[in-house]
Amino acid sequence: MPRRRRGSRDDTDDTRAIALRIAIGERIRSAREARGYSQSGLARALGLSPSSVSQWEGGSSRHVSPRQVHLQDLARVLRVRGSWIVDGIPPSGLEEVAEGAPESGRLARMVTAAEIVAGEWPSHGQMIATRYPASEAAVAVPVWSRAMTEMRPGDILVLDPTLRPAPGDIVASVAFGELHIGHLSVERQGRRAVGRLRPSTSGWPEIEIPEKSWVGVATEVSRRLR
Repeated sequence: MPRRRRGSRDDTDDTRAIALRIAIGERIRSAREARGYSQSGLARALGLSPSSVSQWEGGSSRHVSPRQVHLQDLARVLRVRGSWIVDGIPPSGLEEVAEGAPESGRLARMVTAAEIVAGEWPSHGQMIATRYPASEAAVAVPVWSRAMTEMRPGDILVLDPTLRPAPGDIVASVAFGELHIGHLSVERQGRRAVGRLRPSTSGWPEIEIPEKSWVGVATEVSRRLR
């Protein structure tokens, strides 16, 4: 088998391929960081292993670029054009994401605590941009209670019903005809798991909540200063 000469066309093609992978990896990393994802977080959103994202961003000759099916999912999750990931066109692709919805995950619909309790969530109305990634089902709720020291009435709380609550999460739940909020704790009573919401404001009682009665996990809170 003939040896490939240094400086041959094959060497040039390899150099170009490596440069292309490096550029693609840098754009994926830039978009990931702009959207607030860690490598493992992006991997979970794509249903892949963290090593896949690490390899895409590595850009060395040992690493590979995302296949077409993964490229489409990447563009959807990172909210950029697939063409921008591949070849950087349009050049302002990432800037459009960062400036059009600064640090935001998506638009969330505004609902009130009363609408949540009544189960009458509006399909139309005001939308706000979340600062961090959220699912399409996430809603924004004006804070209705002083149960939590982390927030106050007038703040906007984002609740994501697609997240599985974990002990310690701030969770909203409908119980006894009211919308309650607190840090979730779970204890076993025989075969039954009992969930409680523990407010962080001193003097507020814990609320036992029915199983799977939560409205959503709180992911962020925003506050208008003036």
